[in-house]
Formats: sequence, C-alpha cells, structure tokens
Amino acid sequence: MMKALLGKGVLAVWNDIAPELEAEYNDWYTNQHLPERVGIEGFLRGRRFRRVSEGGPRYFTLYEVENTDVLKSAPYMERLNTPTDWTKKVAPQFQNSTRTACSVTTSVGRGIGGYATTIEFGAAAGREAELRSWLVDDVLSKLVMQPEVVAAHLCESDLATTSAKDSTAEQAAMQSRGSATVRWFVMVETTGPEPADLTEEALVAGGAEGDVKAGTFGLVVGLDH
Repeated sequence: MMKALLGKGVLAVWNDIAPELEAEYNDWYTNQHLPERVGIEGFLRGRRFRRVSEGGPRYFTLYEVENTDVLKSAPYMERLNTPTDWTKKVAPQFQNSTRTACSVTTSVGRGIGGYATTIEFGAAAGREAELRSWLVDDVLSKLVMQPEVVAAHLCESDLATTSAKDSTAEQAAMQSRGSATVRWFVMVETTGPEPADLTEEALVAGGAEGDVKAGTFGLVVGLDH
C-alpha cells in the first residue's frame, strides 16, 4: 500500500492561543512561521489544522520531515536560535501546548485528507510490541479500506530529539509557556469531519493505557518544501 506521509519523522504540535491574539497568530503561522519551517532542509511538508470536534486544543500542526535527525540538525537549530521578532511576540502566547518529535512507525493510504483525527495514548508496560503489531497489522490497514478514510499513521515519540529545542533562543523566549509531550499518536485522515473509528476501549484492549485523548481537525493550509 502507498505511504502517505512524505518522510520517516514528524513534528506534531497541538495548542490553543490567547483569544485576543488569534487573528494575528493565524497570520503569523500561515504567512511567516509555516514557510520558514518548511523552507529548512529536510522538512518536506507542513500542515495546519483547526479543531472541529468538542474539547481539547483548537489547533494542530504537523511537519513531515525526512527523519527525526532533521529536528536536531544544524539548519533547524540555527532557525531556533534566531527567532524573528514576530515569533518572539506570538509564540509565548501558546496555551495548552503539546509538542513532540516522533518517528513514523507506519503510514498507509492514498494521499492527504481534508480532515484529520488525532488519537494520543501510550502503551501499557510490557505491551508495546503487542499494541504496535495490532495497530500496524490489523487496525490501520483495515481503516484505510473504508471509503471515507484517505490515510492512517502511527507515530512514536523521540523525546531526546524533542528536547533539543530546550536550550535554544526561541525556547528561552517562551519560558512562560509550558509544553507537554505525547507518547504515541494515531492520525487518521478522512474526507469528512466524522471522527475515526478507533475507541479508547479498543485501544486499551489492544495494549494501551487509559487516558486516551482524541480530536478531529479540519485542514487550514498545507505547504510543501
């Protein structure tokens, strides 16, 4: 089956933004930040989404990269150490932020969808291989056979790479902004806003811990390198 994501790694970001800054945030992200990031060598595509389901962070951004090494590379670190004035103004206003570099475990499908459901979870201790095998061999391969599903991906965190940003100038400008990480997430891309058919009950039975977080987002903009 075709591989839908362009690379072997992703940077995934979920966040809210201060309401009074939302219009400027969208202007900054779409017209400066996204092109700046996607212009870095090794970045292949960036996509911004806005939540259409209830609850949880309003925005989700996915950067597809050649591999997770790109997210600690010299060109990326240089950009993080020379944030623009606009970035230093807007980025500290992120709220409820989750930012994680991940390796792509599997990516199946036929392209990109207008909507994406993200499902965040972690494997129960000792059940990582079982959960991974169930998702890769059974769940996602069957999901993409549904007519409204365009693609499905499993991504697993690389926390060492995620933390490479911690000592940069951009992060220093965001000291007031905490940021969580995700352990694993599934992303299911669809033609409509209906959530993906993958429940917390099914994930727990397959080897995940509880406290599964899910949200459905509509595509705002996408940009290729």
